[in-house]
Amino acid sequence: ARGQLDARTFRQEFEASFENLTGLVAVSFNDENIDKEVQDLHMMPLLIGLDFNVDPMAGICAVKHNDCLYVFDEIMLTGGATTWDFAEEVIRRYGVDRRVIACPDPTGSAVLDVMDGLRSVILFAIFLDDLKRKEIQNKRDDN
Repeated sequence: ARGQLDARTFRQEFEASFENLTGLVAVSFNDENIDKEVQDLHMMPLLIGLDFNVDPMAGICAVKHNDCLYVFDEIMLTGGATTWDFAEEVIRRYGVDRRVIACPDPTGSAVLDVMDGLRSVILFAIFLDDLKRKEIQNKRDDN
């Protein structure tokens, strides 16, 4: 097990040590894991890891290819951003022709219950679809 876990997780799980993991989504993730050469693969669905906090509302943008996850961008909205604001930012950055799969954070210290979280994901999908339709219509009107 020591060879498969980072030191902190091993201490917590096998040595009954109380480790502070606060604020860490992935314990072993740090600057050493970031490859500046990772690029978006436009032909793949855009995966959005989305945290529905109000301030900041944050998400990561990734693609999965050959069983590897490539995270290449981050969206961080402050000032009381809404789900609509986040959907607008996704459209602004990635356009209307991209398949988007939202992978929300269902946990944490949020006040939301499971149904509220589900409603947030559904609203994001509806807003994204609505914005895509409006953008397509605007392009048609311009031609």
